[in-house]
Amino acid sequence: MAAVISEAPLDYTPMHDDLWFKLTSNNSGTTNFKFVVEVIVNGSTQTTVKLFPDVSGYGFYNAAPVIRTFAQNYFEPSGSSILVASNDKYKVSYTIQAGEEVSGVITTNQASGTYKAANYYLPLFSDYYASGNQTFSTYYGAPLGEYEDDFLTERDLTINGTFEDKLFVSFFRKNTGTYTAYCDVINEAGSTVSSHSATITLNENNLINIGAGAINTWAGSSLISSSSYGYKFYINRAGHSSRKITVRIKCYPKFKPINIHFINRLGGIDTMMFALANRRTSSFEKQTFQKAQWQTIGGSKKIADSYNRISETNVNFNINHDNKLTLISDWISEQDSYWAQQLVASPQVYIEQNSGYFPATIDNSGYEFKYDNINKTFNIELTATIGRVINSQFRWGHRYL
Repeated sequence: MAAVISEAPLDYTPMHDDLWFKLTSNNSGTTNFKFVVEVIVNGSTQTTVKLFPDVSGYGFYNAAPVIRTFAQNYFEPSGSSILVASNDKYKVSYTIQAGEEVSGVITTNQASGTYKAANYYLPLFSDYYASGNQTFSTYYGAPLGEYEDDFLTERDLTINGTFEDKLFVSFFRKNTGTYTAYCDVINEAGSTVSSHSATITLNENNLINIGAGAINTWAGSSLISSSSYGYKFYINRAGHSSRKITVRIKCYPKFKPINIHFINRLGGIDTMMFALANRRTSSFEKQTFQKAQWQTIGGSKKIADSYNRISETNVNFNINHDNKLTLISDWISEQDSYWAQQLVASPQVYIEQNSGYFPATIDNSGYEFKYDNINKTFNIELTATIGRVINSQFRWGHRYL
């Protein structure tokens, strides 16, 4: 019997966990026998590995370290309507080919399979023990099943937003068929006062802007006004409806809200608004050198030139600016307290300013969860470092110092 892939992860398993493959062969008892594994991505062989079998004769290979190197940045918002990005960059498709080396003779590609790994990670209390007889397939079983044809978010689906906001959320299209997007404008009682719907062409991973401006562009009218109470947005496929996201339009006259867009635990893009007293601070790293106070000017030693400028003894030749924002959220729910932890842990964060997306790092190294029955009403405060270094004017060349 040739090499066989006897166990493998299911499609859409998290690439940030291990991706174990179990290999078997009736030749595994042969002296110096080795399994030969090839990993193919984008049509090219990325690595070839030889594995000795374990004491039971099985070979085990973890593909995750190779697959993770192909993870991409798919935060690519473009356009003024609701669908601002649509692609399959959320996942990596790869092929595993298994062969064997017997008595020095290598035979490759005796068994193969094509798999998909997705850009998310499992929660803390994952169901590692459900079957009592865990295999790779049961461990990874239905990894994103509850989010098929739905929004990739664990946030509270009632959101406060301003009329001008961009509010991003990702939609995971898993099936085929016709998809239709809906927007129902509602009053304070929750009753629909106007609505719009239209079919929408989706890839697997879709970035949706559910801000009022984008929805009005999509609807081709002023469906939502600044005086509207709010609206609901959702996407349907025949026989299935996504969860409904409710956006309540608010005004913050005392503060200028700041929106942060980030990749969440599920690999979707979320927007969190920090609407209260946000503050900016700057710190400076200064590099200097020293000069003698008495300089030769016009053939004489002087401490001032003809413009009465006193000679510098400390010259600031390079000054770097480090900018931070202290961000305070609006009042949030217990569910959003859990969700906001994903922002602190996110490897990809953008702060929106002046229609641009500035990379940032959340500085907080710890996070305390809040609970409705203990904390009552609460918000969160975070500190973010802007991922852009500013330099003051560099000093002129030494000839003119």
